[in-house]
Amino acid sequence: MDRARHATASRAAPAPLRSILGPSRIFFAGLAMSLALVSAERFATPAIARWLGFGSVVEGQGLSVFPSFAMPFVFASLFGPGAAAVAGIASALVAWAALRFNPCTLVSIMCGTLLVAALAHRVRKAADMAVLALHVFVLQVLLCAALSLGCRVYVPAIETCEAWEAAALLALHVAAIPFCVSVALPFAERVTGLASDRTLATFANLEHPLLQRLSREAPGTYGHCMVVADIASAAAESIGANPLLARLGGYYHDIGKLSSPRYFMENQSLLGNPHDALPPSVSAMIIASHVKDGLVLAREYHLPQAIVRIIASHHGTSSMAWFRMKAENQAASGGAGAADAWPYRYPGPLPRSREETIVSLADGIEAASRSLQKPDMADLVRLVAKICDSRMADGQFVESALSIRELETVKKSFVGTLVHRLHARAAYPGRN
Repeated sequence: MDRARHATASRAAPAPLRSILGPSRIFFAGLAMSLALVSAERFATPAIARWLGFGSVVEGQGLSVFPSFAMPFVFASLFGPGAAAVAGIASALVAWAALRFNPCTLVSIMCGTLLVAALAHRVRKAADMAVLALHVFVLQVLLCAALSLGCRVYVPAIETCEAWEAAALLALHVAAIPFCVSVALPFAERVTGLASDRTLATFANLEHPLLQRLSREAPGTYGHCMVVADIASAAAESIGANPLLARLGGYYHDIGKLSSPRYFMENQSLLGNPHDALPPSVSAMIIASHVKDGLVLAREYHLPQAIVRIIASHHGTSSMAWFRMKAENQAASGGAGAADAWPYRYPGPLPRSREETIVSLADGIEAASRSLQKPDMADLVRLVAKICDSRMADGQFVESALSIRELETVKKSFVGTLVHRLHARAAYPGRN
């Protein structure tokens, strides 16, 4: 497969917006999302408040800004706390204008945004969301009391209504945070192609039906995936990437092998290698198809797009050198193997995100490490360097967001994890 075909395959893959969203775009995206949220709240809050019996609280007043905390939560979940802070500035400006340029609104919304940005990464289930909403509620009550007593310019409802009504309205708005997140977060994930830890955590259970199938039907592949997940997760954590996404990428990257598990070395038993009786082009076609088959299973089991991209890119456009060599040997000996009849490369796309690149490297390194007999640390350092350098020379990193400095850190992490897993030790003089 030539380079033009490689590039076409890579461009066909959906690209996450993480790499193209700078601070200015995040700000304007946050501004647009905040406008949508406060517009929805302006429509919904009075009707709901009257239905609950404290409609006098909102009569003639500005609107509260508590549901807009859902927007910083979405940005923190997908892009990190820095992006949430930038988006929070946009949210504060919208809320400030909506509350008739009340200066205390800026204090309230910015404090709430910083709290949401700091805690969003901990939210992986409904109970965690409830805890986050409770933290926001307590913070806003304290701010409300302090600002009302200090300058008497906070939300006018506090001055003109019964305290219990103001508290009820505040609770209503905080309760809207999980609802707003449940609506906005899936939409944002679909648009950006990213996945929050909250979404990813639902696929981390080893009792997931797809992982259970893998353990029963392809136990060798299952064991390989578990090791790749450990290696990739540690490497991602070492450079500040998403360790949960890297771990799940390791879990699911080879699910396509379920279509024909015995054609892969880790699942072959004493019955022998079925590739011995096949032409190399057919063998290469079967091996390459596990990527396509994995994408089919990923859609069937509704895996997040971030995991789907790891499945698609974990081999990039790398060469199936063993089968190419077999074809060349057959052609040289006058056999029927035509080395150019099949490209002997995976179809791509190339890995783009740091997590995709890490899983791709961890997959190759784990498979190669199983061939080492009683390795010491020097053996592992050479193995990791050889695979990383060969991938780089083959152009597998040309679209990757992983920097050279981060790659060096990832290499050290790979070696450290393998040392512990393989119980490798330093070589001593006189060792055979």
